[in-house]
Amino acid sequence: MSKKIDSLIGQVKKLDIEPKDVLTEVIALDPIFATSLNGSGSSEPIGYKITENITFKVLNFKTIRYLAKNMHGF
Repeated sequence: MSKKIDSLIGQVKKLDIEPKDVLTEVIALDPIFATSLNGSGSSEPIGYKITENITFKVLNFKTIRYLAKNMHGF
């Protein structure tokens, strides 16, 4: 997760958004459990789904437009 956020910060730096102007917050950490067709599963999670908010401090409206168009699926 950290590598992905670091990569995002590197990309937005080209738009004059400094690392200090990027805020990331984990808002949900949901466990993922293994399941099978016969109904047996594990009580231990096999991983987690993380939901984050990423906030940018932006001074130029064109930058907001660029982020909305080009950062989908990052």
